[in-house]
Amino acid sequence: SQAGPPAGSWAPLGRRDQLLVRGADAVGFVENFTTARVGDLASGSGCDGFFCDARGWVLALGLIRRVADGLLLGLESGRGATLRRHLDRYHIRERLELVDQSGEASTFLIAGPQAASWLQQRFDQPLPTSRYRFVDGQLVDAAAPGEPVAARLTRADWFGDDGFLLETPRAEAVEAVLSSSGLDRYADEQVAGLRLLRGWPTADDIPDKTLPQELGLDQRAICFTKGCYLGQETVARLDALGHVNRRLTVLAVAGDE
Repeated sequence: SQAGPPAGSWAPLGRRDQLLVRGADAVGFVENFTTARVGDLASGSGCDGFFCDARGWVLALGLIRRVADGLLLGLESGRGATLRRHLDRYHIRERLELVDQSGEASTFLIAGPQAASWLQQRFDQPLPTSRYRFVDGQLVDAAAPGEPVAARLTRADWFGDDGFLLETPRAEAVEAVLSSSGLDRYADEQVAGLRLLRGWPTADDIPDKTLPQELGLDQRAICFTKGCYLGQETVARLDALGHVNRRLTVLAVAGDE
């Protein structure tokens, strides 16, 4: 399918699940359950990470962001409760709290070569310039400057190098701003096409008994030098063997069918 209009576009991505792990031991606790190195994350930054069971099979792929009071785990809709139960099984005496914030905010994609310039005129904070950097601010509607909308803006490359994720509890207000913005709205198939061209997996691409290395995100979601974490034995064994028997890939098909 066509990747989308050439200038700037937007699309609603729905309400992603969010799990906040906060408290004095939050970062160290999450470090024990993800393939990513999260202890080095500075406030306002993020990374990708797999959460696995003891056998090394993927339970979820999460966007892990460092916030003031801990780590915010961004997940696809329907995955938050499962991951919360998984982590809560191992939570014994650590000084932390698991807070399910799923459904509290809607996410919008703003992408294309004009996305940054459009946001610079309407977002009241400097734009994040590298992947998964994020900032909290307000989106201002030029037609109603007295009614700014609180939002979190994250730089993300799931749909292209020039993409941003805008999260807000006021979905209708943001959609109204975007609808009158001069940006085109992506059709659902265009959003899917952009994601497929990037090779970015959704939960539907991660069936049961999938191993992290089978998803082709080793360089950005797996740290092979960090300390122990649940499922590490399997991940390390695969790394030592040097290959997996299957791998998620983008397949291009020529023809009309």
